[in-house]
Amino acid sequence: MTSMSSERLATEIAKTEAAIERYMTAFERGTLPDEAFADRVRELGLTTKTLRARRTELAEALPSSSDTLPSPAVLAAIHRELEHVAEHAPDDIKKTVARAFVKSLEVESATRVRPVYRVLSPPPDAWPDTLDRDLTEGEGVRTTTSVVGAEGLEPPTSAV
Repeated sequence: MTSMSSERLATEIAKTEAAIERYMTAFERGTLPDEAFADRVRELGLTTKTLRARRTELAEALPSSSDTLPSPAVLAAIHRELEHVAEHAPDDIKKTVARAFVKSLEVESATRVRPVYRVLSPPPDAWPDTLDRDLTEGEGVRTTTSVVGAEGLEPPTSAV
């Protein structure tokens, strides 16, 4: 079986289990002959067993979360950099950074919205050395923006 993501495996398992349920319902209603029911449900059962085994393999192959968490010093450096961007960057840069790091917003009340952050943790050997020291002005995260000026992307044309 080719490599599948955990989410895709879960989707395939759910689809296969739903198919089994449909076959069982058809059999119980008498609209499906015994021979077709037994063969197809056996086949779907084997598919489900294979998909579950693959999901277990993937789960066992994943490193434990404690192996990939950034150190407190790295988190503090990221925090400082994000605070700097939040306080001093232009609005379009702030918006871009927010899109990159905020997974969702939870509305707690009419006056309180709590962001839920997306935290991706690369392997420790991929962390830049700059995160272990204080960043100076002009260093750190470079964000890009998709804001287009009022003139747009197309070259200007004359009115005909």
